[in-house]
Amino acid sequence: MILKDYYDILGVSETDSIKEIKVAYRKLAKKYHPDVNQDDAKMKRINQAYNELLKHHHAKPKGKKVVVRPEYSEPRPPYSKPNTVWLPVVMILIILGLMQLMMILLNLN
Repeated sequence: MILKDYYDILGVSETDSIKEIKVAYRKLAKKYHPDVNQDDAKMKRINQAYNELLKHHHAKPKGKKVVVRPEYSEPRPPYSKPNTVWLPVVMILIILGLMQLMMILLNLN
């Protein structure tokens, strides 16, 4: 089916908004619901028309380009972990320095 048929099934025009389409669908769904009416084929056509029109209205308009701001176009740099390779080296140097200080202090007494 083409979209004009879907508009005719729901009884709306092509210029109606999604809100108006939903209102028309709910009225028809209440009228042709299988619990109220025995015509399942009519309700299936109404559901199909409603779903197709929603897809059509929610589809992105063709021909429009997405504008990307330059400040957001570059990806973030990856998280860098702290450089833990130097930690043991620094600890050893601190311990050696403390040992030399203790030797100096012990030799003075």
